[in-house]
Amino acid sequence: MNADYDAVKPESEAYGKYANAQIHELIAKYHPMLLWNDIDWPKTGKALEVEADYYNAVPDGVIDDRFGIAHSDFTSPEYEKLDKISVKKWEECRGLGRSFGYNRAEGEAETIAPGELIALLVDIVSKNGNLLLDVGRRRMGRFRRCRWSG
Repeated sequence: MNADYDAVKPESEAYGKYANAQIHELIAKYHPMLLWNDIDWPKTGKALEVEADYYNAVPDGVIDDRFGIAHSDFTSPEYEKLDKISVKKWEECRGLGRSFGYNRAEGEAETIAPGELIALLVDIVSKNGNLLLDVGRRRMGRFRRCRWSG
């Protein structure tokens, strides 16, 4: 984890209760087949309890590795490929560029080229992985244009 983030991430008892209530509402109302968390789960949010309650509600569901505890059904490295085939399912998480949201400093030079994207997808799938690809929007909410040719 990033030291700056560790210094500011919310860990109060109140925030843990809030996060716990929110995820339990999500599970109860929608029974998602995938429970994908990002960054970390607040230590006061009872991650093990959340995962147990999720599996009780959605027995065939799967959980990513971003809850900050040892258990997960798959790993989700960010902008990082595996060097070899993995027995355990995994998913690379990345954007078309280097940012997940709007970044006016990013242009075509920072955007993955079509051939590279296809090669990346083939490499990931050949190693028992999935590709979670973020297509960032521009500041006014429109999708960014990629002037790919070829």
